[in-house]
Amino acid sequence: MGNVYEVPTWPEPSMAFVELTADRKITYWDNQCEDGYGSDEREVIEYNEFEIVYADSSEAHWTIEDGVLTIEEPDGTSQYMKPWMLRFPPQYWTSPHLMNDEYEPDDHPSEATSIIVGADPQEHTFGCDNGADYFIFSAVLGEAYTLETNTPTNPSVDIRLDVMDLSTSRVAEADSGGVNLNPKLVWSSPDNADYYVRIRASGESRSGAYTFSIN
Repeated sequence: MGNVYEVPTWPEPSMAFVELTADRKITYWDNQCEDGYGSDEREVIEYNEFEIVYADSSEAHWTIEDGVLTIEEPDGTSQYMKPWMLRFPPQYWTSPHLMNDEYEPDDHPSEATSIIVGADPQEHTFGCDNGADYFIFSAVLGEAYTLETNTPTNPSVDIRLDVMDLSTSRVAEADSGGVNLNPKLVWSSPDNADYYVRIRASGESRSGAYTFSIN
């Protein structure tokens, strides 16, 4: 073994790594929005055909299928991993500001990202600044629109959505109605005009990936 693995089911800002050496299993994780990263180390006394035997005599079961290493730990948790061939640690682990997405800066109405009604959902990330993301779209008088976010890889992120006119007065809002803690808003435009959408995270988990769409 002796390789470094990624956990592919997690969003990149929350990626974890596992290093297996002859006598250690070391797990590394990002201290999000802080410099550096954390780690946890367990002593290994034996690898055999099916188990990893730890120094406390507990055993983890392992399998490899289709290039994915699965480790089922003694406490019942599982890790699903594939080889990681890039830089370790990732650069944003030591430079947290790099965790922001390609649309940044978009933390102010003047920096709003244009989004087209009916287009594929845009993929965004709440980064280390924990600020709002702003969008702008064109609405037609009397048309009904469905605005919604989704967090398929980070369901604990609680999102709030506000629709605002160009003076930044709020005209509609939602903080629920979608999947998990996501908002879903059905709103009819009172005018032919452009509108801002402000998306913010609240609660304990304020960083992570999400998608936003208008239909």
